[in-house]
Amino acid sequence: VKGFWSGEVYNKKANDKIIPLRSTITAIKDKSGKITHFLGQYIDIGEQKDKEKVLEYQATHDNLTGLPNRLLLLDRIEHAITKVVRHNLVGGIIFIDLDNFKEVNDTLGHDIGDALLVSVAKKLKEVVRDEDTVSKIGGDEFIILADNIGSTNNEARINIDVLAKKIQEGLNSIKYISGYKNISTPSIGVTLFNDSSVSVRDIIKQADTAMYVAKKQGKNAIEFF
Repeated sequence: VKGFWSGEVYNKKANDKIIPLRSTITAIKDKSGKITHFLGQYIDIGEQKDKEKVLEYQATHDNLTGLPNRLLLLDRIEHAITKVVRHNLVGGIIFIDLDNFKEVNDTLGHDIGDALLVSVAKKLKEVVRDEDTVSKIGGDEFIILADNIGSTNNEARINIDVLAKKIQEGLNSIKYISGYKNISTPSIGVTLFNDSSVSVRDIIKQADTAMYVAKKQGKNAIEFF
């Protein structure tokens, strides 16, 4: 109607590569106002799109381990709550804090501390299920989101206990970091959710509280909220 359109289109090059284009199409009219032809302008915005993707990735992932960060985790828990309510499932959160991490940094240096965090991230991804989210939310704090850990509270509790023990064993199997003896162990807090009565932040708080109890027990322990 306005005789002008602007938007994004995707075009396929001869080598089958898809490229995004910013497209502007203008209707050209004669003196009587009748459209005689259209003028199309196309600008390749692939590089801009790539930059946007990079920025989005950086905003939602931890830059050391590449794991989802707190921002992305909160979003995924939001989705998980919707999923458990809709399908009548139970979800769970496992909060992991590395014992003696400050000591590792102070005595062996930040490079070794970083190497430990990377090893922990790798090990966590190995032991959890493909559908679980492994995230890093702080200096030495990791959270596992299992959005379907069972269909009843009882079943979920048994399953998440098995998963938490696998995580504990996995992290305790990291004996050396860059040739140094690993003195770090995991303190683990666990909580379950099956409806939308508890907010995302409260679910994390519950698991965090349980983790502090595990720490007080003398570290390298698992506690349920």
